[in-house]
Amino acid sequence: MIPSGNCKIGIGSVAIAPDDAIVVIDELRASSTVVTACGLGVTEIEPLRDDDRAFYLQQNGVVIAGESGCLKIEGYDIGNSPVELAAFVSDHPFSKLALKTTNLVPLLLRIPHAIICSSLNLQAVAQRIRGRTVSIIAAGGTHGAAEDCAVALGLAALLNGTEFPADAVLSCVRESAAARFLCSQGFGDDVAFIARLNLFDVVPYFDGRVIIPT
Repeated sequence: MIPSGNCKIGIGSVAIAPDDAIVVIDELRASSTVVTACGLGVTEIEPLRDDDRAFYLQQNGVVIAGESGCLKIEGYDIGNSPVELAAFVSDHPFSKLALKTTNLVPLLLRIPHAIICSSLNLQAVAQRIRGRTVSIIAAGGTHGAAEDCAVALGLAALLNGTEFPADAVLSCVRESAAARFLCSQGFGDDVAFIARLNLFDVVPYFDGRVIIPT
């Protein structure tokens, strides 16, 4: 855990006090997919682990997005891709989404509530939680946590009023091991889309059951 002013930053977990604002970052790609969905008008996202639940929701008109090993799960409408999601919304507008991912979803389902943050809504999140004690969880994964930690430190800098090295943060995202792996799998467009700042003025909030834009 890295203390930074009124922030606590951890990879995968952090000691959380009852009154803490909890911020979860899975930059490449689940947090960015969630932020993009909310920014494009999706009003509810259900994080889930169970494929049977996903296909039940799909049969009832809910769009389902999911990945395993970064690839779209067979039978799902879209993968865990903000670029794919944006194209899908453009062609088939929808309001509800179910999401299954390797790292973000299991993490969310272990905690009581959370704000979802990526570089795409960094300023909006900072404005929402400024002045509070904050626990920031960098999700991390098979390919490390450099991109998540870079965004976490950028958020801590904004909250503490210190200089915010935007170029350094985005360089960490673009050059991370996770970014290189995604590019090798054909998801370079997602990396380019995500490695930007403040594209959306939305703060997705997980209430213990679903994620809603606030």
